[in-house]
Amino acid sequence: MEAENFFEISLGHGEDLRTYMVKDYEKSEDGQCKFEVFLAGKSILSLEPEDDTFRSCKNPGGLDDETIHQIIDQIESYHL
Repeated sequence: MEAENFFEISLGHGEDLRTYMVKDYEKSEDGQCKFEVFLAGKSILSLEPEDDTFRSCKNPGGLDDETIHQIIDQIESYHL
């Protein structure tokens, strides 16, 4: 059975502050995780582990590379 966990990350400052919900899917077959990032209830980014970091596998929100890297940094800080 698949366990699901949610946590919140925030990027930006002041009026530019955005809060994202991150869904952590644990994969029982290999122990690795897949993350899906939501903004205002919509899926905007999906990440998978790659070596020592994560890679974007879907980007329906059209996020730029800088924002993706900031999100990855926040997710990694939760999973050290």
